[in-house]
Amino acid sequence: MLTPVCKADPVHGANPSHLQSLLWTLFLTVVGFTGDIVFGPVVALMRVSLSLWLRMPAICWIGLFQGTPLLGFDLPAWGVAVAVVLTAHTSALFGEIRRSAIQAIPRGQSEAAQVLGLHAGG
Repeated sequence: MLTPVCKADPVHGANPSHLQSLLWTLFLTVVGFTGDIVFGPVVALMRVSLSLWLRMPAICWIGLFQGTPLLGFDLPAWGVAVAVVLTAHTSALFGEIRRSAIQAIPRGQSEAAQVLGLHAGG
């Protein structure tokens, strides 16, 4: 006789560990994207800066965290560390995406916007 791998209660729903994993995943998603919203634009602006003192740390940050794989450790035991690493990873990844979007705007389009009186900040 085979024993089921998942011991879910068919009457009361899913296995409690599955629900806990779902909540933990949703929490880390919110933390990661919140960190990206805060730190991603900072990384992107540092990356396109003319100052070497701003550009080099951003290049190192992106190189370190964009190339680092996110491994599945025992997430509840690592809690805050996982949230920090996820924030660093998403800020590097989306910071580089924002940097490429900034640099994709042709010089003529930027000049035309200035002629029309549009500002870079909105």
